[in-house]
Amino acid sequence: MSTCRQETRYLIARHMRINGFDVEVRNEDSIIARSTFGEFELTIMPGNRRVLISQHSLVYPEYRGKGYGRKYLELRERIASEAGCNLLLATVRNDNAVQVHLLETHGWKRFNNRETGVSLWGKEL
Repeated sequence: MSTCRQETRYLIARHMRINGFDVEVRNEDSIIARSTFGEFELTIMPGNRRVLISQHSLVYPEYRGKGYGRKYLELRERIASEAGCNLLLATVRNDNAVQVHLLETHGWKRFNNRETGVSLWGKEL
């Protein structure tokens, strides 16, 4: 792993910890953040440390409808920006109306709408 990718991974994990999350480094490029309310994973895009992929974003059922999805989205954007990334990507099921609405209201753009029922979304930071 290059020094730049190591630095990006360190900054992502550091910002997750600062924001009160338990951190699990899954592999060289993937970091999971867990809290009482839910969890999410950020992965450094292979070949480009300036792009993060947001995946496995989950608010636990008992905490849904209380604003944690919005807070997690804003936090992922802030972590990515503070780690020096300039693009955050996510794949979202088209039938996930809550997540689609959340992304649309926070300035994310749908890059494609696949026949598989999953779309790629992104936001420049």
